[in-house]
Amino acid sequence: MEAAAQTILSNSGLLLSEEYRLLSGVGGEVAELRDDMATMNALLRMQPRLTTAPPWTTSSGSG
Repeated sequence: MEAAAQTILSNSGLLLSEEYRLLSGVGGEVAELRDDMATMNALLRMQPRLTTAPPWTTSSGSG
């Protein structure tokens, strides 16, 4: 019984340390994604607005 408890505690400790390792890197990744999205948003806002529909949205009658 004591060996089983020791094994469970050992495995739990390993799982917790791995979970901590994985979660501790998430903050940096989220910040990087936020910066990337802000850059893309700024670039999109700099694009000229379309005054007519792009050619791929109109039907050409062929097909």
